[in-house]
Amino acid sequence: MDPLGQLRDIRGLDAIGIWPLAPGWWVLLVAGPVLVGVLIWVLHRLWRRYRPSPWARAARRNLAELQQRLEQAEVVQNREILELVRRIALARFPRSEVANLHGEAWLLWLQRNDPKEFDWLEYRDEMVEQSYRPGEPEPWARERVQAVLSALRHWTRGSGV
Repeated sequence: MDPLGQLRDIRGLDAIGIWPLAPGWWVLLVAGPVLVGVLIWVLHRLWRRYRPSPWARAARRNLAELQQRLEQAEVVQNREILELVRRIALARFPRSEVANLHGEAWLLWLQRNDPKEFDWLEYRDEMVEQSYRPGEPEPWARERVQAVLSALRHWTRGSGV
């Protein structure tokens, strides 16, 4: 008996079909679109929350204009600054909470609600006293205008409301 004679040719393997899919592929087919949908939803929510709102864009534009005028050594009027402070506060907080405030109560409210704890009470003369004097108020010192504009920038930063 010849052992080599007993050998037979190797038969080819049967082709492996794609169907039925293995369980891992089914999980991937279902979970993939769900995860993509959830990711799109989360990104959309984050974008809506952190994009600047129209009032914040307008306030930043006004702040940039005042800053530019200040750098060009122009006088920034008292009423312009006070108006911008009031408009930003009205946009960020309920109108019923802000609109009727004036004088010392207005400064205390600003002090209490400022995100960076800016010392608004230090600006009592410019924001309250000069507003009620007859005639045109004196222009603010450049450093004081810079400080207020910087504080207002913090109020508009990251405002998606």
